[in-house]
Amino acid sequence: MIRRLFLPAVLLAFALPAHGQSLAELRIQEAQSLNGLRDEFRARLTGLSLDDNDLSKQMNEYSLRKKQIQEQFLDQDDRISEIGDIEKRTNHQVNNSGSLPRTVDADVDLFATSDSAADALAAEWVRKFGESNVTFISYKILNLATDTTLWYPLTPERANAMLFDADAFTTEGGKEGTGITTAVRSELGWALANQGKFLHSQADDPAHPDIHIVAKSLVKVYERNSAFVDDGLIGADLPPGIESLTRHPKAQEVYEQAKIIRRYGDVFEAGIALLTDSQAQREAKEAAWFALTRAVFAREEGVALRHGAQQEVQDLYEANFWLGKRGEFFRQRLKRSRDSNRATLDALQPLWDTYSKLGAMSELDRVALNGLIEYVRGPGPAAVHSYVRKERLIIPPAGNSDRTATIVKYLSDLHAGTARRQRNLDNVVQARWSAWMPKFRKTVCGAELAKASCSSPADVNDLPAFIIQSERLAQSGLTR
Repeated sequence: MIRRLFLPAVLLAFALPAHGQSLAELRIQEAQSLNGLRDEFRARLTGLSLDDNDLSKQMNEYSLRKKQIQEQFLDQDDRISEIGDIEKRTNHQVNNSGSLPRTVDADVDLFATSDSAADALAAEWVRKFGESNVTFISYKILNLATDTTLWYPLTPERANAMLFDADAFTTEGGKEGTGITTAVRSELGWALANQGKFLHSQADDPAHPDIHIVAKSLVKVYERNSAFVDDGLIGADLPPGIESLTRHPKAQEVYEQAKIIRRYGDVFEAGIALLTDSQAQREAKEAAWFALTRAVFAREEGVALRHGAQQEVQDLYEANFWLGKRGEFFRQRLKRSRDSNRATLDALQPLWDTYSKLGAMSELDRVALNGLIEYVRGPGPAAVHSYVRKERLIIPPAGNSDRTATIVKYLSDLHAGTARRQRNLDNVVQARWSAWMPKFRKTVCGAELAKASCSSPADVNDLPAFIIQSERLAQSGLTR
């Protein structure tokens, strides 16, 4: 439970939340309190210059008191404790698939592991809130009284029906990212799922885009791309328009502003608009910010495409490397991911058409979209493995030409060690090898999937034999 925070008397006069109120009532009263707060600070800030130190102090106070109001109302929101109760009494056959509500304006997503568990919870809702507040769709149940979506377990038929749902993640990567452990992790699938919500948030109601969904979708893709970019694995293989945006002076600012909006901050806290702006001025600044987010999101799509392609190349390699059931596992994993990505991209086409007709589609959008279409609808990783930037291991320079000794030394982290460490060398090397072997195979084999040493697991458990075997490839330039 969120701890109670006490508000100044002037704010309590606007709307004091009381236990037992409905979610709709809490939302109305919170909005009244926040509007009163904005009116108060708008009057305070009128006449202050942008470089006035008092402006920063006033905005800090505004943010603090706004947060206090939101937490005061959230303290009365029964949904937080109800989520835990649902998970417990259903023995985790129904689980929360997102974060807990941060404000009363947040929605809730639950997923069921069986139809019977979903139907049983829905029956409880009907008894408690009435039939008019519970809506059944083939793949989900909506509780209008608590702004909660309960998702049925996926079937192929339900997956097809979900393709055109603005609130659904239909790719394998999208489902895995929301906590469905049986789904396949896919960086490209995660980006496509968030792209769908990003497009719906603007194309469904162009005059009133949902700024929270825009920001949330952008930040989710950005965060998943961050490690890939930070590792320097993108390089210069992004299209020129997208690559140049990595140096755009506004890009980082847009990310930071989106993070504030995602946490239910407002455009004033994020610095997108000023409290003293007229409605027309605020709307113009918001429109300019949406244009910037589209440019930054297009860049993130380009990054996700390279990230996803590299991941699929690795899955393709695993499928070719392993024999029998393990190889089939990687083949099916790759197929499931690619099939869901293709179906989702096809479903997004009408949104892109609407987006284009609105005049909101820039050349940068087209570059990113064309890249996605070419890859997702094309032959996939088998056709691109030669140009995707391969991950490389940094092997310490050898004192001689004995590469086997160099790798063993690297694996064991053996420097001028003690006799005891020397005696334990075999165990240490074998343990490190178990964790390092997939990266080693990837480095040694590179794009040469047909090499005998890359297609047979015969020697992978024999460290010396495998390393010596790799020596034969050293002359080919596949390793460094």
